[in-house]
Amino acid sequence: PGIIPVTGALITSNSSLVQGINLTNGSDLFAPASTGGAMSNRPPDLDAGISSLGRSVTYLVNQDNFVYAVDTTTGQIIWLANPTAGAIANNFISGAAVQVKSISALSCTPATDLVLVQTNAIDNKNEIVAINGNTGVNVWQVIGSDAFSQSNPRMGVSASTPFVDYAHCLIWATSANFGDLSLAGPSLWKIQADTSGTLLGTSNVVTAGVGDVDSSP
Repeated sequence: PGIIPVTGALITSNSSLVQGINLTNGSDLFAPASTGGAMSNRPPDLDAGISSLGRSVTYLVNQDNFVYAVDTTTGQIIWLANPTAGAIANNFISGAAVQVKSISALSCTPATDLVLVQTNAIDNKNEIVAINGNTGVNVWQVIGSDAFSQSNPRMGVSASTPFVDYAHCLIWATSANFGDLSLAGPSLWKIQADTSGTLLGTSNVVTAGVGDVDSSP
């Protein structure tokens, strides 16, 4: 579960419902909100005092290819978006991370909170996407390529949540690397945590360069 600050726990499920639970008595904090697909990850939750939306919010990534912003006070869906515009059947497995504007350094502060998601397509063109937390509009994307290169390598599927490195203004992410030296791409990704999303570097961190990383950095 995710934690709704002070008040409760947030539960997602394979039944497509998200539910807020009162930690004291187990009652619903809001009527369960229905999304379009199963959710198999821990949702991040921001209270109104820290969120750039000025309201308590969670960001849900779904196996229906969509990302949802949901008000955790009312259960209202604030926005939903397909961040890859149908380019691939991304079938999100990993959870969203949030780069929170109010605690980011001035040197890398975006205009709003950024929601960070990774795709899980059977493809070498998987994506890491930063989404405007207020509107659901894409801010930047890092997309894998057909051919291995240092500047634009292949990107395997991801089952992990990106990590925001506030001290160094970076996003770290992990992925599969195809398990075959002839196809291998990196399994660790280093990205600038600003409005550019510049890919700064990659690495293959598994034994002999073959294998996948499913855990979060």
